Amino acid sequence: MYGLSRLNPYVEGYGVIAKTRALEVLITGWNSGIRFVDTAPGYGNGAADDLIKNVRLDGFKFNVCSKIGLDIYRNQFKKNLQDIYSDVDNIARNHDGYVSRVLIHSPPRELISDQATCSRIILYIRKVLGNQVTVGISLKSPNDLADCMWGITQSSFVFQSNFSWLDTRIRKIALNLGVGIIARSIYGSGILAVLYDVFHNKPARPIFDSTDIRRSWDIQGILRNATPEITEFRQECSRNTSASLDELVASLIQREDFIKGAILGPTTVQELKSTLEAFMFC
Repeated sequence: MYGLSRLNPYVEGYGVIAKTRALEVLITGWNSGIRFVDTAPGYGNGAADDLIKNVRLDGFKFNVCSKIGLDIYRNQFKKNLQDIYSDVDNIARNHDGYVSRVLIHSPPRELISDQATCSRIILYIRKVLGNQVTVGISLKSPNDLADCMWGITQSSFVFQSNFSWLDTRIRKIALNLGVGIIARSIYGSGILAVLYDVFHNKPARPIFDSTDIRRSWDIQGILRNATPEITEFRQECSRNTSASLDELVASLIQREDFIKGAILGPTTVQELKSTLEAFMFC
């Protein structure tokens, strides 16, 4: 489950989430059997980590997948190794004993290709957090996967990448290379919901509000570039006219053998429940 990055109105993201609502989602997730949260030190300018720590004190002891290296506020990858190491130290302070996975967060291609530097970062992660921690790369682009295949020589190494009906590029690349990935943005950053309504002749959903970074996106440009995927999604909607969006998303993720896990991103309890129901019964 995703660590709710918009707990702070001054950090760009997908709308501001009230703390009470975020708590409801986390606790409902725990009560539904979820024990793993995907987060990062910069999510909500640190507020997401604080929230996870606070619920842990109440007995909801989530393990975390955290990420390092990306300055989320500036949307830039950190150039100084010491700054990246500071992210690791921050994770240790916040989640010592509960860290399952640490990923290098959307690194530029020149770093992905630099195995020596990435190996130094991995060594530091395991020095601080322990050898039992899984490491890996959260890819900025699916096309970067081929440049970091050195990762398969590492122990307990994973790749995380966007994968949805709106962006299936990683499928061909991963299958050609013979590797599995953890899927994120499985709802296409919310854009799939808009397409689903269009294909089912439903009223358009509300436009993203002023606090939401997607308001500034070139949505039409994204859709033009995703034409093959949109065609595939339209065909799937036509074949399964009664399927909900959650069911269509779950069916895609579960039928792909190269997908080894998926990150859910609910912002309400109802979204979480409907997503879990779809994954359980598809």
